[in-house]
Amino acid sequence: MPNQTDRRWPKFSDELRAALHKLSEHPKLLHWFAENLDEAFSEKVSPLPLGFVFPDSKPTAISAKIKPPTWARPNSVLCAHRIREGAQWQARRDVQALASGAWRTFTHVADKEMPLKAFQEACRTHKFVLCVEGGGLDPCPKVFDALLNGAIPIVRASAASRALAELPVAFVESWSEDAVTPDLLDDWSAEFTPKFDAPGGYDAIQKKTSLDHWWGKILRQCM
Repeated sequence: MPNQTDRRWPKFSDELRAALHKLSEHPKLLHWFAENLDEAFSEKVSPLPLGFVFPDSKPTAISAKIKPPTWARPNSVLCAHRIREGAQWQARRDVQALASGAWRTFTHVADKEMPLKAFQEACRTHKFVLCVEGGGLDPCPKVFDALLNGAIPIVRASAASRALAELPVAFVESWSEDAVTPDLLDDWSAEFTPKFDAPGGYDAIQKKTSLDHWWGKILRQCM
């Protein structure tokens, strides 16, 4: 939205895009929060993260403690994502190739798709997690899972990713070979590790991944 860049479906027509632009400027519209926002096309439209996807719509337990703490972990990167047939998964194929090649000295690549619990446990043994989009632009719930297990997500910047700007997330402009390097990992570690390990830091992150936090932002914007 507003262009429809998900490769599983056709792009929106010029007529539909024009209608969305017109709607965004309607005087009766207070504000519009959109998931998978693919263009910052109006000041009245803001991205909303996808957040968590719970099995059977039932929230899973989230630990109040993370061990080991983020600061105690090596600057290693976890690459563990689902890849299927089709163009929508190309970015993940490209990143997996980089993780197994140019990034192999600092990246662990999962040899098979991980169940959620195994992925969360793996997050706790790394300081960084590659969170690559798959069709849609927003790589949640992986981003939120990584954060709540003490790891720093690495995400490609987009209009949608602006929703994550207040969280300790490392952004790259593209999934290129020089997007992730040991020097960048050092810089990101210095910038974001204190966000987890400072007094009250993890609690603040946990709050910002909650539905109440985002519903509160919506209400404040529309008052």
